[in-house]
Amino acid sequence: ARAQAVRPDFAVTSENAAAVAAICARLDGLPLAIELAAARSKLFSPQALLDRLPNRLALLTGGARDRPARQQTLRGAIAWGYDLLTPAEQALFARLAVFVGGCTVAAAEHVLQEPWAADSDPALRTVDGLRELADKSLLRAGEDAGGESRVGMLETIREYALERLGERGELATGRQRHAAYYLALAEAAAPALGGQDQATWLARLAADHDNLRAALGWLLETGDLPAAARLAAGLWRFWDQHGHWSEGRRWLATILARGADLPAALRAPVLLGAGLLARVQADLPEAQACAEAALALYRALDDRPGCAAALDGLAWVALTAGATARAAALSAESLALFRELGDRRGIAASLNHLGWVALEQGDPARAAACYEESVTLCREIGDPIGLARALNNLGEVARVRGDDARAAAFFQERLELARAGGHRMGIAAALHNLGQVARHQGAYPAAAAYFRESLALFRELGDRQGMIECVAGLGGVAAGAGAAPRAARLLGAATALLAAIGAPLQPTDRADYERNLATARAGLDEAAFAAAWAGGQALSLAQAIAEGGSMVPGIDC
Repeated sequence: ARAQAVRPDFAVTSENAAAVAAICARLDGLPLAIELAAARSKLFSPQALLDRLPNRLALLTGGARDRPARQQTLRGAIAWGYDLLTPAEQALFARLAVFVGGCTVAAAEHVLQEPWAADSDPALRTVDGLRELADKSLLRAGEDAGGESRVGMLETIREYALERLGERGELATGRQRHAAYYLALAEAAAPALGGQDQATWLARLAADHDNLRAALGWLLETGDLPAAARLAAGLWRFWDQHGHWSEGRRWLATILARGADLPAALRAPVLLGAGLLARVQADLPEAQACAEAALALYRALDDRPGCAAALDGLAWVALTAGATARAAALSAESLALFRELGDRRGIAASLNHLGWVALEQGDPARAAACYEESVTLCREIGDPIGLARALNNLGEVARVRGDDARAAAFFQERLELARAGGHRMGIAAALHNLGQVARHQGAYPAAAAYFRESLALFRELGDRQGMIECVAGLGGVAAGAGAAPRAARLLGAATALLAAIGAPLQPTDRADYERNLATARAGLDEAAFAAAWAGGQALSLAQAIAEGGSMVPGIDC
């Protein structure tokens, strides 16, 4: 309605609806801001307007002339409220702008605990000051998922507050204090991400992820690479467990590129994190190069825990690449080091890799023994993600032994643990494995639903190998449902796509793949199979996902 007041032919259409919705979201749903944006529709399309919104306050001017001056621009509306604050409240309002996405009350008090300037007022550091700003609608107060008190500004208001902070000459001081606080938070969280308080720390880092990003950005902007390396080293396990792989890799790569002269003790953990995140995304050459570089630095430092972690990471890369003998040697070496160090979390991780080696070598009994010891250790130390991984692997052993019911029980327990911890990769993997069991049992609609849900999560996470394995699973569903041409195409696509990234199927998936391929081949004559297979091998990942994701067994497959 406001846009039509200045442009009568304006309408929300399928082409501009997404931009209109994004404008409203970017303006925090503020009615005045939305009205001022709509008034610009005479000059800009919704998409063009959206592109100009990063500088909201400069763009949103020119409201109705019959309104008070303070309501004719968004800046004027906020300035009117700001001018009513006491000097102490104005200072607090400006200084709180360094927080992105809000913060805990404890964080606000900590960052403001020392005078920023000669005119600092102790009242700025009190909860009463925060309450006054909330009462004046310049600050929002609430609680996070863990029940801790948080405060924050609408992003539009924070932009105005940052301007005021700059005018006070305190922007650099504020961002430096902010970065120091979140560096300490990340370093405190890192050792806890494998223990009993893992879920609490993951949730806390997730709630402050925008602040952590801002701190990293500031440290890189100011050239403080040692602090940036420490912060990234403290965060990469969080990035891994919450599926921020691409983002984490970008941060780590930037630090490594700029920090060639970083001390080995700082560069090694950044390399290790970069290698493990690359492995998750099936970038195996990069994963191996980073992990080997980390191992060399840890050895030069005589850092035994670091060496054990790097060896374990290299074993994981070797397993992903199908280099079973190398993986066995690396896992055995890392396990021996972890046992010497008494690192039960590391022992559990190495046992998981040795179990995978045993499955590759056709020894499910030895694999089960490794996984059961890993489960016991993870329960003892309270490591839910390690426990979920070991339970999943016991499910794989059950699949190899043909015990679908037991396999499904293990996969379901893994799914519940992953959901409870918000571990999206674990959720996606458990759904994929439940799909495999359902397909093997002939429950094709259920299997397709599991694979599609898993595929959607892997796609959000950017996990190429996970997506391809779901395509292969949907190919198996098509084969079982009697849709041989679709099955041949999807299996052909999965084969080519896995070869392109150098990642073989896991042992249990490989056996299913061979059976599904034989079923598809049996349902077609030689020429028809060859044509379908060739067509599938020519598909891009996006095309294969579209074809597999739209499949409905018994209707159009």
